[in-house]
Amino acid sequence: MAERLADLDEFLTNNPDSVLPITKKILQAGYAFSAADAFRAQHRLQELRRQADEIWQKADVLVLPTIGTTYTHAEIAADPIGRNLNLGRYTQFANLLDMAAVTVPNGFTADGRPASLTLFGPAFSDETLIRHAQTLHAETRGAN
Repeated sequence: MAERLADLDEFLTNNPDSVLPITKKILQAGYAFSAADAFRAQHRLQELRRQADEIWQKADVLVLPTIGTTYTHAEIAADPIGRNLNLGRYTQFANLLDMAAVTVPNGFTADGRPASLTLFGPAFSDETLIRHAQTLHAETRGAN
């Protein structure tokens, strides 16, 4: 959040009513972090990137659910920050770790809501991911 705030702070200051209150609250949470926090986070991210690179020595694709659950609009409105953090649990790391990703429909939940899987790979593995995604999607469509 601090990185986003660094880019948007002047805009937020000069246009306080141009941003939804929840978005402003999320961005302004960046004020709570110090430069030391930023460097600690950068060091941790580099460590995690090294670990991810080791995974790509053994696997072409990582497959995870895109989201662990679904919410109604009312449920999101009741806790927008918490619900959105939960919705991003299985995908937020991809940008931070410079991964490529593709999402594939994967049927429906018991109550009829759509479900999907996300395939992850190292940066520039788009062709491999698309090939696996096409195969998975074809198999899923054939099963429904």
